[in-house]
Amino acid sequence: MNKFHEILIGTIFIILSVAGLIVGCENSGEQETAQTNVASEAQAGEIPAEDKTVVGKNGVIAYYFYTNTRCKSCYTIEKYTKEAIESNFEDELVSGKLVFVPVNVEEKENEHFLGDYQLYTKSVVLSLVKEGQEIKFKNLKKVWELLRNKDEFYGYIKEETKGFLDEINLEKKQ
Repeated sequence: MNKFHEILIGTIFIILSVAGLIVGCENSGEQETAQTNVASEAQAGEIPAEDKTVVGKNGVIAYYFYTNTRCKSCYTIEKYTKEAIESNFEDELVSGKLVFVPVNVEEKENEHFLGDYQLYTKSVVLSLVKEGQEIKFKNLKKVWELLRNKDEFYGYIKEETKGFLDEINLEKKQ
């Protein structure tokens, strides 16, 4: 497949995904205004002060990014992500190696996340922090595909989060 076809297919996929999300959110009848807010004065690569105190110098931040307008699917992604993390990583949460942070990107102080993580819809993003600086992140885009299968969704969150935590654990062993 040549480069043109790859770009065309990728563009079509993104357009269809976004269109499906917009229709799903607008037609759900369950739009609400979110009230959770995480203040942040961070620049790209810099961890917000609130997250640094929770995750410490080395750890993983599991962000759920949302907007003021939310549908049933949006709430489900947040709920499943939180549950998957809490049920699989209790020790890491207690120790501060892992933190779950919902963030409303429509709040002025959080708008930078849209560019930092190239967000175009509600998203789950893992951020690997070493020595107080983000060194790597991953947008878990498959959460929308797996939304209708709770077990696969949990497995996906678990596997991806474990991979990020393993990088912290390997660093400590060396």
